[in-house]
Amino acid sequence: MSGEIEQALREAVICFSAGLYTPCAAMLGSASEGVWEEVGYSLAQAARSADDSKATKLEATLSNFFSSVAKKMRAVYSFYADRNLMEEIWVRSQVKPKLLEHILVWSDAVRDSRNTLHPAVTPRTPNTREKLSSLLLGAVPFFTRLFAIKSSADVAAKAAERTTTTEVTKRMDR
Repeated sequence: MSGEIEQALREAVICFSAGLYTPCAAMLGSASEGVWEEVGYSLAQAARSADDSKATKLEATLSNFFSSVAKKMRAVYSFYADRNLMEEIWVRSQVKPKLLEHILVWSDAVRDSRNTLHPAVTPRTPNTREKLSSLLLGAVPFFTRLFAIKSSADVAAKAAERTTTTEVTKRMDR
């Protein structure tokens, strides 16, 4: 977990403890967005050798300042749901796309809660202690699964990199 994500989670808990539920939602949303981006970049690297154009497209969506958080999360989910690219990661991480879809729903609830920062936006349900406690509790298992995906993708990317390096070395030795 990057320092920024850890800090956002710590601040979410501090805000929750102080009864500041909308700031808590904002910090939890920040952490959630950061995790989805980290996972997305790791998945793109893991799939680069299999389909460079799809990996590049995902990275472009993630790095585009004008891409909404929802668009980025859905792009990562769609990329992960591609069996041809991700089946190895599904096995390594023990996270099937259906579970990632549940995490996406939770992340959308967090995003909806966070969007109350915008003056013209009203959340579907008010940011109450009960709502934010549920969202915070959900963060633990869902972030654990997201980081399992990221870790598995990082391992796969390193393995692909070693294979490519070995192939290049063998060609140079000929």
